[in-house]
Amino acid sequence: MKDYWGVIFLIIAGLLPIIRLFNQGFSSILIFSVFVVVFLWKGLQRASSKLPAPLSLHYILLGIIFGGITQLFVQLEGLEKTFSAVPIVHFFQALTIYFWVVVAWYLVLRKYDFSPWSVFWVTGIWGIIVEAILLNGSFNVLIWFFIFVVYGSFAIIPYLLTKGKFDLIKRKKPGLKIYLLSFFLLVLALFAAKVLIYLMALVGIK
Repeated sequence: MKDYWGVIFLIIAGLLPIIRLFNQGFSSILIFSVFVVVFLWKGLQRASSKLPAPLSLHYILLGIIFGGITQLFVQLEGLEKTFSAVPIVHFFQALTIYFWVVVAWYLVLRKYDFSPWSVFWVTGIWGIIVEAILLNGSFNVLIWFFIFVVYGSFAIIPYLLTKGKFDLIKRKKPGLKIYLLSFFLLVLALFAAKVLIYLMALVGIK
């Protein structure tokens, strides 16, 4: 019965960003609706996990695709501070952040058996601390929640679609140190993205 009510809650929550789309236009929170579809569609998860592609390529490519979808929603929303005045350049600059986040998670998930919800929570909290508080100095709880949901949704989707492959690997259960390590790697991912954006600017992509 608990699972039944949980599914109903997720469906209702997943419909809210779509309702918002028709009333107020695009929002990055739409990635949560995508997550709900992927989370509830077990057949899609199984089919994706059976695709004949190496796990590393499969997982990272999915991360780039859904990172790109998330960034598209962000730019259509029009509230983000841009790296570049040229939208397509900004898109690829921002995509470097999603790319390195996915790489960081792959390095961790290859060895440690995180639950999908753990990936959601760790990435969401990282988004709040790094983007909302440290980079933008925001202490608005609604903005925290918004960023938490967007980052958590983006991060969990590629894992759900490849978890069948990850489960074929012998992995350890993560302890507190590994959770902290995961968070640290996400911080490094942001630093790596900033370096890559800087290098892009040096060669004229800005």
